[in-house]
Amino acid sequence: MDIENELTGLKSTDEVVVTFEKIEETTKPTVSFTDVQPTDWYAEAVTYAVENGLFQGTSATTLSPNGSATRAQIATILMRYQKNA
Repeated sequence: MDIENELTGLKSTDEVVVTFEKIEETTKPTVSFTDVQPTDWYAEAVTYAVENGLFQGTSATTLSPNGSATRAQIATILMRYQKNA
């Protein structure tokens, strides 16, 4: 009696071959803002925040780490954080 699996369509008499392939690790894109140096105490946190979609920068090349954040910007960061959590 062949019973077809509803999820895969396989039958108990089907032959299944499993192969493994090593997938090369990809390097994460480096975050580079002209106003954030790798030696800055917060550089690693900035990289994390950008790579995880919390921050985008004030332009393509600047983050403005010494600038002020508006309520709307803080709300956006918190919403993105909640979405990623």
